[in-house]
Amino acid sequence: MNCFYFPQLINSNRIIDLQGDEMRHIAGARRLKVGDKLLLFNGKGLVANAVITSIMKLKLSVRVTQITQLTPPLPRIAVATAIPKGDRVSTLLDMCTQLGMSDLIPLMSERSVVEVNTKKYERFSRICINAC
Repeated sequence: MNCFYFPQLINSNRIIDLQGDEMRHIAGARRLKVGDKLLLFNGKGLVANAVITSIMKLKLSVRVTQITQLTPPLPRIAVATAIPKGDRVSTLLDMCTQLGMSDLIPLMSERSVVEVNTKKYERFSRICINAC
């Protein structure tokens, strides 16, 4: 089943309107249609089964059929590493997320080349969300 990140998901949502990147991903890249089922998650353990009810140019609506609160997996996996340069960081984050990493601790050492800043943190977050 197709899974999509929706950080605003709460336990009382029944009809959800999606806009922006996730809407374009669902309707454009994934080419889902009205009546297709999908899974929404908020990154904090809340997962919703939903059905697409309408697709418009700038908005997509889904009806939530079931909401589940998952418990965090144990043990928590924290990865402490120097951040590699270039595109290798994408591979590192993607694979660690798929393996169940819960925390990334960037290490700065005397010979570190890459410095983590706000712009890179946002990119790292996107990579991890896509890997989910």
